[in-house]
Amino acid sequence: MAECMNFCARYLNEVETKSNRPIRNDDGGNKFGRLDDISWIQAHRYVLVNTEVVIQFREQHFAKLVKEMPRSAIHHIKKVQTLQRTSNIALPEQIKILANGPDQFARRFKGCIVNGFRFRTKSNDKSKVTQNSSIVLKADTVSYASARDKNPRSGNVTFHGVLTDILEIRYINDMKYVLFKGDWIDNQVGKQQDEFKFTLANFNNLLYKNNQLGDEPFILAKQAEQVCYVQDPLDMN
Repeated sequence: MAECMNFCARYLNEVETKSNRPIRNDDGGNKFGRLDDISWIQAHRYVLVNTEVVIQFREQHFAKLVKEMPRSAIHHIKKVQTLQRTSNIALPEQIKILANGPDQFARRFKGCIVNGFRFRTKSNDKSKVTQNSSIVLKADTVSYASARDKNPRSGNVTFHGVLTDILEIRYINDMKYVLFKGDWIDNQVGKQQDEFKFTLANFNNLLYKNNQLGDEPFILAKQAEQVCYVQDPLDMN
């Protein structure tokens, strides 16, 4: 029996045996790649807006961030750099590191284990019998009732999506953040509840379709939870 398995492992391609089986927590390997400019800003902006040390700066300049959301990462950088040049304010070291932005090169993974869940990207999930690319984010968001509304309201919103990419971005001093990039459903037109309170998700209605500068496809990996999508037998959408 052992001789047969050794023969398969050595001479037959794509035959899995105990001698060449991937480790249980295999992440599918990783590779370095250069982030395009839009992804770089999207990822960096999300880190800034979701890092506790940045909160004081975000609150001070909230109005400007709302008006200039696509350029908010650049605004953060310029604000901190200006403070360093023109004042004697002692800024936290983490703020200085974040202000310089991450490296243009990032590490990409096919899988990740976080929060007790095993996640895989959608492309890597296709060859599996299990489903590990379905993600959900529960976030505190600020919204307005209309374009004329000047009183933002904070509330908890749940976003459903599918994991398309896993990136690790690095700042200087080896500061790292693992980010999930996803296809997120538009809650306004792509999500409903049935009579049994189950969530119905329509992936024909995505939140971001054209990869614009102001899109927010990234979340921190530690924010992600896992769900399971099942095809509705009465409605193929």
